[in-house]
Amino acid sequence: MTLLEPAGLLSKEDVAHHVASFMLQDLRRFQMFDSSATRPYTVSAMACWKRASDVGYITLNKDKKVCINSSKVMPFLLSSSEKFEQILDAEDAQDGVTIERVLSEMEEAESAEIVQQMLSQLYSKHRQQPVRVQ
Repeated sequence: MTLLEPAGLLSKEDVAHHVASFMLQDLRRFQMFDSSATRPYTVSAMACWKRASDVGYITLNKDKKVCINSSKVMPFLLSSSEKFEQILDAEDAQDGVTIERVLSEMEEAESAEIVQQMLSQLYSKHRQQPVRVQ
């Protein structure tokens, strides 16, 4: 995504739309938080939402509702690209210590405020009422 807009293949609006769609699709991972079958995807989603929050791309308003700041989409994508490249470099170097450290950092994202809020709203063992889709 970081290459498509500068190359003229997508507009800034298109990039913002597709990244927001990706982030919203990741919400299903919070619903299946305790599934061992999807745990790697859940850890990835938690880390992604934390990174988005860290750069201000996704925030919570005073009512704890999700807000997306499209002006922060590129800092979020750059942060995500750096993390991905770190993982790839560690794999190429067969650097298990770095891979384990990155995994640990990703798992620690569970304690981030944005992740805890998503879990409280979406994970069935945390919420009081079922989420109704309309």
